[in-house]
Amino acid sequence: MSTDGEKNNGTVRYVRFSGKGSDFNEWKVKTMSLARRKGFATYLKEDGLLSDDKKILEGYENGNADAWDQLVLSLTGSPFNLIQEANEVAHLAWKILLNKYEVSDEKQESLKDVTEEWNGSSLRSTKIDPDD
Repeated sequence: MSTDGEKNNGTVRYVRFSGKGSDFNEWKVKTMSLARRKGFATYLKEDGLLSDDKKILEGYENGNADAWDQLVLSLTGSPFNLIQEANEVAHLAWKILLNKYEVSDEKQESLKDVTEEWNGSSLRSTKIDPDD
């Protein structure tokens, strides 16, 4: 991960994320921190079009664009490809990334279950299809 510096000449600041799962939490925290400083964190966290807050709704077009641009600039590889299905909706792209990379108790438990099931399985015969 690398951070590009913010300069007076208009350079955009972002934190790069290439898709390595172990780097996701750090990227998420830094990206959200930067988004708060720049004023578009709300557009990552919630769907601005569904908000009751007039300020959020009125600023939706610019806020969503800023949040989307932040994600596009900071992602590369597989994560970048994933957010393309969000059609430039920053909140949806953020949810896609969280769903894919964020570790949760539910994901940990299911991984543990799958690992135990895999370790407990065995091939009964070389003549039997393993899918069966």
